[in-house]
Amino acid sequence: MKTSLLVTIIAFPTIASAQGLQQYIPTVISFVSDTLIPVILAIAFLFVVFNAIRYSVLEGTNPESREKAKGLMLYSVLAFVLIIIFWGVINLLVSGTGLGGATPPTPDFEKQFSPSPAT
Repeated sequence: MKTSLLVTIIAFPTIASAQGLQQYIPTVISFVSDTLIPVILAIAFLFVVFNAIRYSVLEGTNPESREKAKGLMLYSVLAFVLIIIFWGVINLLVSGTGLGGATPPTPDFEKQFSPSPAT
């Protein structure tokens, strides 16, 4: 039920505006690259800062809690780096395949076979 609702929500704009796959893929890639990944990076950065404050200020006296905060800070920095790498790979693939939101090329046969205006 949830899967079909999600598919309907994602596919409905494409069906309603009669977009083809050539317009839909760059839109999704643009959303992921321009909106989704920066939001995830912001959350990961806040997690790094929170664990750094927790390590140095909040859990300064308890060695067991301090080690736990240190481990979480290490994992959050690793996640931050992996997200940046993932973002770079996506941008590399987008620029390499030409799916960067540019308009698709128009075939030349439209000019060749279109009727000429009557003079």
